[in-house]
Amino acid sequence: MTYGEYHVKQQVLSELEQDGFPLSRLQQGNLVVLTTLDRAAQSAARSALVGRLKSEPKEFRGALVSVNPAPGAVRAYDGGENGVRDYAGTGHARVGVLPVDARGWDPGRGVAGPAGAGAGADRLPGRGLLVPGSMPVEVHAADGHDVGADTPYLGLAKRLGPDAVSAAARDAGIPADVDGTPTLREKDGYLIGSGIAVGRYPSRPLDVVGAYATFADHEVKVAPHLVDKVLDREGNVVWEHDSDPQPAFPRTRGRVRRWLRG
Repeated sequence: MTYGEYHVKQQVLSELEQDGFPLSRLQQGNLVVLTTLDRAAQSAARSALVGRLKSEPKEFRGALVSVNPAPGAVRAYDGGENGVRDYAGTGHARVGVLPVDARGWDPGRGVAGPAGAGAGADRLPGRGLLVPGSMPVEVHAADGHDVGADTPYLGLAKRLGPDAVSAAARDAGIPADVDGTPTLREKDGYLIGSGIAVGRYPSRPLDVVGAYATFADHEVKVAPHLVDKVLDREGNVVWEHDSDPQPAFPRTRGRVRRWLRG
C-alpha cells in the first residue's frame, strides 16, 4: 500500500467510525463503502503533487485536496510521500482574511502596520517597502490578499484581536479540534497569538479547503467528507452521508466572497 492509499484509507475509516461504522461492523456485515473520490482527479492530484515537488528540496512536504463545495464531497485526496497518519500532510491557513468583512471590518479600510512584528518586509503596490518594526504604516487587507503580504493581516489581528480571527475561522469551517487536540491554539490549548493571521498554527489541508469551499459556495458551510454511502451485500443503501449545509456568516453573507473574487 502506498502512502497515498494509506492516507485515504485512514481518513475513510476515521469518518466511518464517527458515523457508527467501525471496522468490525463493516467486516461482520460484509458492507461495502462508496467514497466521493474521483479516480481521474485522484490520478491528476498525484501527478501534480509529484511534479510540483520534483525540483524542491527533499525535506519539502506536500499534500493536495480537492472538494466539490456544495455537497462537500472530496474528489481528490493525496497526502504525499510522508507517513502522516490520517492527515493529508499539514498546511498553514491564512485565516486572517476570514474575519475582515464577516466581523464588520471593511477590507478597503486601512489599519496601522504592527510594530515589532519581526524581521522581513512586505512590498505593497504603490506603497513601497513596509518593514515591520519601523514607523507605523497604514496598510489594507486587500493588499495582503492581492500580493501575499503578511503585514496587513498582522495589523488586522491586532485591531480585531486573535480571538475574533479564530472565531471567524471556526465560522468558515475550521474545526475546533482534531482527534481531541484544539486547533488554532498554542500548545496549552487556550492561548492564541496574533500569528494566527499568517499561519502560525498548522491546519490540515482537508480543513483549509473546507473553509475556502465555504466562500466558493456562497458562504454556506459544509464539512468536507470522503465517505458517500455504505451498502449491504445486496447493494441496498444502509447509510448515506448528509451534508447538512449551514450559513457561515448570515449577517454579512456574500460580501466576503465578492471581495475575494475582486
